[in-house]
Amino acid sequence: MRGNFVNQYSRIGSHLLLPLLIAAVCTSAPTPGAANDTSASLNAGGLVFEKSAAILMKSEVLSISPGAVEVDYVFANPTAADVTTVLAFPLPELKLADMAHSPSSVPFRGKQNYLGFKTWVNGKEIALKSDVHAVLEDGRDIAGDLQKLGVNIFTEQQKYAPEQQAELLKLGALVDGGYNDIFPVWVAKTSFYWTQTFPAGKELRIKHRYSPGPLERLVRADEEEWCTDAAFKATFAGLPKREAGYLPGKAVRYVLSTGANWAGPIGAFTLKVDKAGAVLVSTCPLEGLTFKREGETLVARAKDFAPKADLNILFVSAGRK
Repeated sequence: MRGNFVNQYSRIGSHLLLPLLIAAVCTSAPTPGAANDTSASLNAGGLVFEKSAAILMKSEVLSISPGAVEVDYVFANPTAADVTTVLAFPLPELKLADMAHSPSSVPFRGKQNYLGFKTWVNGKEIALKSDVHAVLEDGRDIAGDLQKLGVNIFTEQQKYAPEQQAELLKLGALVDGGYNDIFPVWVAKTSFYWTQTFPAGKELRIKHRYSPGPLERLVRADEEEWCTDAAFKATFAGLPKREAGYLPGKAVRYVLSTGANWAGPIGAFTLKVDKAGAVLVSTCPLEGLTFKREGETLVARAKDFAPKADLNILFVSAGRK
C-alpha cells in the first residue's frame, strides 16, 4: 500500500513530510511489546579536514536513501599555488557495550570498514589509510592490546578463549555482568584519511559512498523528533498497522555541518532524497532548503549554501493487513 504520495510532499518550506537529509545513520527509539526498548545508532557525515581559506566547494550533490549515501563534490583552488591537505572521513563510534545489549545497525559487522566507505578522486577509486582506536571509559587506548590478543575490535559478537578472556578482564576491556553475560566495554573509533593535493587554478572532483545501515524500528505517528504534522498523521492513520498502532520504519542521520569548513559557502548544493519504497517520510525543516518532487525523489537546490545544522530522516513503510 503506497499511501497518499501528494500529502507526503504537501509541506515544503515549513515542515517537510518528505524530507531533507544529508549523511547518514540509524537511530534509536522505543518499541512496544517484546521488542527491546533501545537500539544502537550510527551517525556519519561528510569529509572532515583542517579549515581552509584557499579551497572552495563549488558544488555538492548529496543523494540519500535508506540503503546508501552518496556525495559528489567539485572543489576548486583559485590560487596560484597547489594546496595539499589531509582529508578524513570519521566513521561513527561503535560502543561495544551498547551493541551487546541492544539491536544495532552495522552494515558490515566485524569489519574495520563497517560502513563500506569508498572514495573516488576524478573518477578513480583511491586507497585509504586508517586510524583505529579502542578506548575505555578511563581514556586508555587498548587497540594494540586487542590486536596482540587476536581480538576483533569491531564487534561484540565473538567468543573468547579462556586465556583471552582472562587478559581482557585484567585490562578492564570486559565486564562480567553475571548469568554468563560477559561483554566488551571499549569504544571502537575509526577514521579513513588520505593526503590530497588541490592543483592551482583547477577543479577537483571527489565522490564518496557508504551504507548508513538504518535499523528497522517501530514508530508512532506522533514522534516529535521528526516534526510529523496533521497530513502525515492522517496518512499514517490509514495504513495497516503492524502492532499496537505502530508501523515499521527506518531512521537515517547525516552530519551536514562539516560542510562549513571550506572557504565560503557551498556554491551550488543539491540534496536528493529517494524514498525507496517508503510510503511516508518525515523530518524537520532545514534553513535555506526548499523541496520539490521529481518522480520518486524529493530534491532541494540552493546557491551559496552554508549548512548550520545536521539532518535526520524517518522513512515509514506500510504494515501488514
